[in-house]
Amino acid sequence: MNDHIRIEPAFDGFVESIGGVVLKNEIEASPSFENADYVLHQQKIVAELKCLEDNKLDNPDYMAKIEAAWQKWKGLGYVTGETPERIVLGDLPPCCGRELVTIASVPLKGVIKKANRQIRQTKD
Repeated sequence: MNDHIRIEPAFDGFVESIGGVVLKNEIEASPSFENADYVLHQQKIVAELKCLEDNKLDNPDYMAKIEAAWQKWKGLGYVTGETPERIVLGDLPPCCGRELVTIASVPLKGVIKKANRQIRQTKD
């Protein structure tokens, strides 16, 4: 069973319902750049939808970074015990929380950069 929610078709319908344009339905030939997904002309908005489908908790490399950070914090006396299955950011000392957010944000940075590039190129 596929437990992914198909966001794109729903978002396409939403954009069209408010007068926006779904560019994949309007562009006949492939442009020479990766275009954004939506244009709302009246509001002067260009938008790109990114669906994050990979569960980083299933990624051994990502989890190894979390485990290494926990062990480092444990060695520094910031936390105790084994790495919990679920880490609550608010339960960590602020320095650990900031490091955890940094670890979690790394996979998103490339996605955001690509989306920004697509939006800029579509505007041009």
